[in-house]
Amino acid sequence: MKKIKLPCLSKKGDDDEKYEREVNVILQTDYDIETEYKIADYNPEYVKNEYLDIFHTTSVGNANLLMSAFHKKTFKSTILGVTWKPVLFFLVLYYLFQILYQCEVFRTCSDIDHETDHVETEEEAAVCNRVWHDWVAGMKENESTATRYLTFILGFYVGQMIKRWWDQVKSLPDVDSITNVMAGFIQLEFKDDMKAKDAALDLKKKIVRYCLLSWTMCLASISPPLQEKFKIGENYIEKGLITEKELMAIQADKPSCWKDQWWIPITWAISLVNANHPESQGCKIKDQKDFIGQLNRFQSKLHDVALYQNNPLPLIYGQALMVAIYSWILLGVFASQYLDIQHSASVIFFSIPWFQIVKIILIYAWMKVANIVRNPFGLDDHYDINLEEMLDHNIWKASVSIKHMDNPIYLH
Repeated sequence: MKKIKLPCLSKKGDDDEKYEREVNVILQTDYDIETEYKIADYNPEYVKNEYLDIFHTTSVGNANLLMSAFHKKTFKSTILGVTWKPVLFFLVLYYLFQILYQCEVFRTCSDIDHETDHVETEEEAAVCNRVWHDWVAGMKENESTATRYLTFILGFYVGQMIKRWWDQVKSLPDVDSITNVMAGFIQLEFKDDMKAKDAALDLKKKIVRYCLLSWTMCLASISPPLQEKFKIGENYIEKGLITEKELMAIQADKPSCWKDQWWIPITWAISLVNANHPESQGCKIKDQKDFIGQLNRFQSKLHDVALYQNNPLPLIYGQALMVAIYSWILLGVFASQYLDIQHSASVIFFSIPWFQIVKIILIYAWMKVANIVRNPFGLDDHYDINLEEMLDHNIWKASVSIKHMDNPIYLH
C-alpha cells in the first residue's frame, strides 16, 4: 500500500532535513586555497561562519522567529530579552499603587459602612475614592495624548536610524568589483611568456591586497572589535596585508596616527595601474582610466561609511526619547489602574494591564532597534556585522577569483 505524505504533518520534518543538508554542504566545503593565489592570511572557519550567518538569517520561518524569543541562547537579543526590565519596572510600580488602592488607603469617607466581601464596581468605589479616580482619569487622558506624540517622534527617529544603518551597510565596498575589473583589464593570455604571467599574478594580488588594506584601516577606526584585532602595524604584517617596507613608508609622516591615512594604499594601487609604468607592471593593462575609476569608487564607498560614523545623530536626541519613554511608562502606571475593589486575591489576575504591557514591549523594543542600528559594526554579537569574518571572506573570494583569472575557463 502506497504511503500518503500529508504536508501539514511532514512539512516541518522536510524543512529540517533540507536545513541540515544545506548546512552540511557549507561545513564540508573546503575553503583552503593554494599559497600562490592567496592574497593574505585568513581563517577558513570564518569563511564558513560568514556563509552560515547568511544562511541562518535568510532561513528563519515565522515559527522559529517566535520560538527564538524563548530560546535560552537567543533570549537576550529578542523582543522579550530587551524589554523585560521596563516591563518589570512598570509592574512593580503598578501593583504597588494597586495594592494601596485595594487596601483602601485612598478612601476618603471612612464613616460609610461597606461589606468587605462585596465587589465594589468602579462606579461604587468612586464614591469614596473620588480623588484617586479623578487622578487616574486625568492620567488616562495624558497617557493617550503622550502615546500619540511619542509614537510619531519615535517613528521618525527609528526611521532615520534604520536609513543610516542601511546606507552604511550598502556603502560597505566588496572586493568583487575590483577582481572583476582586473579580469577585464589585466592581461590574461601569455603563451610562453612566464615572466609576464608571474608579473600579472603579482600585480593582481598586490592591487587587491592594497584595497583590503585600506578597507581594514578605515573600518578598524570605527569598529571596536576590528580595532582590537588590528591595534598595531605588526598585526597587519602578521595578517599579510602589508609588508614591513610598506609599513615604514606609510608611517613616515605620521608614525602615531598612520592608520588615519587609510586611503594611501588605494593611491598605491592606482599608481600600479598607471599607463606610464609598463616596465614596473611587467604585463599589459588596457583602459587604465576605467580601472582607476573603479578603484576610486571603492575608496569613495569607504569614505561614505567613515563619514556616517564620524557624524552621528546627536546623542541628546536619543537621550530625550529615553526620558520621554520612561515618563510615558510612569503615566501608564496610573492610567491603567484597575478601579474595581475586589476584596480578594483574584484582583492580582483581573487587574493585570495586558494592553499596557504590550504597548510598553512594542514601544521600548522600537527604541532599542534604534540603539542597535546606531553602529552596524559595534560589539553586539547578535546584530552587528562581524567585520573580521567579512575581511577573511573577502580575502578568500579575491584569492579564488585570481586563481580563476590565472587559469581562464576559455583556455581549458
